[in-house]
Amino acid sequence: MNTVEVRTLVKFLRGSFPSFQPAEDVALSWCAVLADEDAADIMEAAMRFAKGRVSDHSEAFAPSTAEIVSEAHSVRFKRNEAAREAERIETQRVQDEKWKV
Repeated sequence: MNTVEVRTLVKFLRGSFPSFQPAEDVALSWCAVLADEDAADIMEAAMRFAKGRVSDHSEAFAPSTAEIVSEAHSVRFKRNEAAREAERIETQRVQDEKWKV
């Protein structure tokens, strides 16, 4: 994530969680923590927290950076699993078509 993406994330979290009011320098320190993460995964994870879709998390509190990164990894894993399954199904369909001839 770059600085602009992190600022967007912080703005989203501020709007979603009234308790989330980090100082600007704290918010910018997230840039170092999130630098190697995919912005789409991080934003999807943040949205899952905001919508209450993350188990064992109180909607009254903003997630920590560690929680967001962990959820982003989960999001990425699920997306990759779904893509592998779709590829497996397509491969099976193609093989089945070959045998029909």
